[in-house]
Amino acid sequence: MNLNNNKDIKKIRVRFAPSPTGSLHIGSARTAIVNYLFAKANNGTFILRIEDTDVLRSTKDSIDEIINILRWLGIDWDEGPYFQSERLEIYKSFIQKLLESNEAYRCFCSQEELEEMRKICEKRGEIPRYNGKCRNLNPKEIKNLLDQGKPYTVRLKMPQRDISFDDLIKGKIVFRGELLDDIIIARSDGTPTYNFSVSIDDALMNITHVIRGEDHVSNTPKQIAIYNALGLEIPQFAHIPLILGPDKTKLSKRHCDTAIEDYRDKGYLPDAIFNYLALLGYSHDPQNEVISKDDLIKNFDLSKISKSPSQFDINKLTWINSQYIKKLDIETLIELSKKYIDNLDITEEKLEKIISLSTPQIKILSDIREAIAIFTNYEVLKNNPEVLKLLNKNEIMEFLKKFWCNIKNLENFNKENLEALYNSIRDEFNIKNRDAIQIIRYASTGKNVSPPLFDTLELLGKDESIKRIKLFIEEFENIKKD
Repeated sequence: MNLNNNKDIKKIRVRFAPSPTGSLHIGSARTAIVNYLFAKANNGTFILRIEDTDVLRSTKDSIDEIINILRWLGIDWDEGPYFQSERLEIYKSFIQKLLESNEAYRCFCSQEELEEMRKICEKRGEIPRYNGKCRNLNPKEIKNLLDQGKPYTVRLKMPQRDISFDDLIKGKIVFRGELLDDIIIARSDGTPTYNFSVSIDDALMNITHVIRGEDHVSNTPKQIAIYNALGLEIPQFAHIPLILGPDKTKLSKRHCDTAIEDYRDKGYLPDAIFNYLALLGYSHDPQNEVISKDDLIKNFDLSKISKSPSQFDINKLTWINSQYIKKLDIETLIELSKKYIDNLDITEEKLEKIISLSTPQIKILSDIREAIAIFTNYEVLKNNPEVLKLLNKNEIMEFLKKFWCNIKNLENFNKENLEALYNSIRDEFNIKNRDAIQIIRYASTGKNVSPPLFDTLELLGKDESIKRIKLFIEEFENIKKD
């Protein structure tokens, strides 16, 4: 839903409003990205609001981490961050206004009474709800209870009719009036509840579109009732379907890492994560998965978000990340890689050569450890079924021995000479090219995957290559004797 050309629609204002009770979840990051893209695509305003009224669970560390992750992802806000903890007096004034207009009431029911109401509903096979005991207390009854110092919450008088709204993603949604409970808008300590503070903030900040996860759909009729009770303008709502794991259940830690910081620490690039999450559940050309932020903004359309849940695919994210890594210049890649190779005794020149050679194999930055290990650590592959299977083939060990003997005589140990030597020797044996390359790779690197073989040998150097292949031959000659 691109609104750029509609001059009759007022300026778009959206918000991302995380609760700082932990790390930024993949789903929350996706919500932030959708809001950001929608605002930028429509020349609107993107607002950051921190919903930190849950004093027991909100922490400064979480707030700092959320802000840092958003900046790392390249999600800049136009206003904020606003903090709900600094706006408590505003909420209290609106609660008082609702009490005075008789749109809300004090509820003096104890936890025991509420529990009894719940049990009665369950016995009847009904959805547990408040029975409205305090809804129609007269002023004298209220005064007596207040004089007794009896604690109370404040409840909103929910309308006894259906509440419906047109969701920009899911279509028309209707909530039956008889199932709508009189919601608590202020706790017994006077602090506002989530639905109330959110509604007040959205109204006062002139939010035009509330774009959030579909787990908030059930909150929407409550918030609409609050808007109506206060005579506030109702924003448009768009609820994004959830992200599922491979088993089609809600994404959780049992499927994969769910915090963006975990992916950052493993070496995923911010542009890759932004790209992947922007396209998750979004209608696009499947042949074009790597799209710049500018192009994502230029072509963003809210109507292209699927009504159905999407599945998180770590393999696709990793592939997209590898494409962004390939785009990096060598200086940037080395700089980003340094945190993964601390205390490594290797020259800058050799590091540059290794990374240049290994870039096609690097899918995430932490892969660089493994790429470098090929050149700094060697261990003969023992008891590896793939190696043993290859060594059982005719002439394969004889080929390797001859290759080893001949490279000792190479004066100029470079990839061109190594490849020419390899070709001349291989033609003498009745073995497949794939098997010949692989046995040299196993012998010289101790790995089943490496950068191009002859480049790798050149970078290892003549002495190191000869030493490694010799160790490999000796190991398997001994096994054969045993």
